[in-house]
Order: sequence, then C-alpha cells, then structure tokens
Amino acid sequence: MLSSKKCKIDKSETNGNESDHTSTRSESTVNLDFHPLTEPIRQLHDKFTHLTSADCIAHPLSQLDEWKCESYRLIDQLYEMKRQEMEIIVNKNFTKYKTDQLKLINDLKKEIRKQHLAQVEHQDEVLKRRMEHVEQDLVEFQKNFIQIETKPLQVDSDYIHVQTSYIKYFNGGSLLSNEQELKLNEFYGGGNANEQQWELLYKASRNGFCAEDFHRLCDGKGATMTIIQSNDDVGYLFGGFTTVSWSSTCSWQPDPQAFLFTLTNPHNIPSTKYNVKEKSMQFAVYHDATVGPSFGGDICVKNNSNAFIRFPVTYLDTTHYGDKTFTGNKHMTISDIEIYKID
Repeated sequence: MLSSKKCKIDKSETNGNESDHTSTRSESTVNLDFHPLTEPIRQLHDKFTHLTSADCIAHPLSQLDEWKCESYRLIDQLYEMKRQEMEIIVNKNFTKYKTDQLKLINDLKKEIRKQHLAQVEHQDEVLKRRMEHVEQDLVEFQKNFIQIETKPLQVDSDYIHVQTSYIKYFNGGSLLSNEQELKLNEFYGGGNANEQQWELLYKASRNGFCAEDFHRLCDGKGATMTIIQSNDDVGYLFGGFTTVSWSSTCSWQPDPQAFLFTLTNPHNIPSTKYNVKEKSMQFAVYHDATVGPSFGGDICVKNNSNAFIRFPVTYLDTTHYGDKTFTGNKHMTISDIEIYKID
C-alpha cells in the first residue's frame, strides 16, 4: 500500500511539474511578444529578407556615374578652350588674308581690262596661271589655315579601383586590393576563377626574408602565387605563379602553366600576365635552398630581401619594356613578399 501510494504521489508531483513547465513555456511565449527587442529584431529580419544585390551596388554605381560626368565635364571644358583658341586665330588672321586675296583678284580684273582695251592677247596665259595660283592658294588656305593635332585619350583602368572589404580571395595578406585579387584570379583561370580562394603561406615582413624561412613555410605546398613588393617610394607589385611545389633540390623545374605578372609598375602598364616561352618551359622555375622564389632566368629572389631581374629570358615580354618592366631596375631590394597556396 505504501508503494502504491508513493507511486500516486510521484505521478501527481510529476504532473504538477509538467504543468509548471507548460505554464512557464506559455508565459515565455506570451512574454516574448512584449519584449522591447522583439519588434526591432523583426524589422531587422525584414531588412535582410528584402535586401537585394541592387541595394548593395546602388551607391558605388552612383559614384561611378559622378566620375563619368566629371570626366565628360573636363572634356567639354577642354573642347571649349580649344574652340575659343581657334576663334582668336581666325579673328587675328582670316580678315587680313581675305583682304589680301581680294586685292589680288581685283588687280587681275584691272589687268584683264587693260589687256582687253589694248587688245594684247599674248598675256592671257600669264593671267590664267596667276588666277590658277590664287585659286590653288584658296584651296590650301581652307585646308591648312587651322590644323588640329589630337592624341588618343588614354583612360587607364587603374583610374577606378573597385574594392570590397567583405569579399577576400587572397586571405591573410595585406598587399593586394580587391581588384588586384580579382585580376590574379583571372590570370590563374581554372574552373571557377572568380571564386578561387587562396591561403597565405608566407609573408616575408613577418616570417623573415631568409631563403630558409621561405623554404620552411612553402616547400611541398603545391601550386602557389607569389606577390613581390619592391622597396622604393611606390612599392611596385609583381610576381609569378607555378603549379610545381617549391623545394630545395637545386634544380630547374618544368611548368607549362607558369606565368609572371605585373600589377603596378613605373610605366603605367595595366595589370598584365606574361606566359612562359614554349621553348623554355623546362626552365620555368628554379629551386635552390639558398634562394627564395625564382622564376626561370627572369626573377630571382636572393637572401635578405635582395633580387635581380633579367626578364625576358624564360617568359614572353608582350609589353616590350624588358628588364625594366617590373620596377624600372635590374637590381632591387624587396619590402615584402606574400606567397599563397590554393585553398
């Protein structure tokens, strides 16, 4: 009997507890509607629900339109200035020229009248040549009085930088802008180049400039992208890509997919990719424990931030600046190197 009674009591207590929990949950549900943050959270949720890509691009597109309008304004301003210069030239010279030519024509008229009265016929050819000369002079005047020499308007893509702080493709580094990251992904190609992610293996300014530091962190890591920054007032950016894992084997390594690139340079060359020469593919990269990343005979990073450039030995020079392409100098020092592997 005691046992049976105890079970009834326990069951009763259990039911009571369940009732309490149900009551508590119900109160929580009811009370949440009256919580001071419920409405702000709902509004925030609605904002993200209705957010579109058009909302994100509206402001930068407006900035781009402003740049376009300002560029057109400058062109119109230059046009108006040159138009006024032409008017000044015409006002100063045209009237005098026209007066002089009309005087010549009137003189010809007088001579024709004289010859006609004197019945002198042998002078007709002389007068005819003089008339032809005046007429030809008029043609030349109309053609060459004002000459316009124009130069093609060079609009560098680097005039506009498109960046975002929310999307990174080369993760962990600091040398590249978002636009440059996209350009390197474009150079790399691959199945989905615009979304290719890269992981930082080595940053010289943090990990050390010795060849040993480079090999310790980069050997055996597969395909890599190397970004080099020159140590000068500007800090030009250039580098190379290879599918071959770095090693310390003291040997040349073939790589038909290797390439060099320039991102910034002293010649205002736009970002450019330089493919390896077909006949030089077996010398695409050089591996040695005593040097850093070295691409063919073109770029060699030595110990302690020193480097030399002999481009184009192994890679194709499509912009025709030779060993001055990347920094303007054959020999240079480096302020930083970043090496990334495919993530």
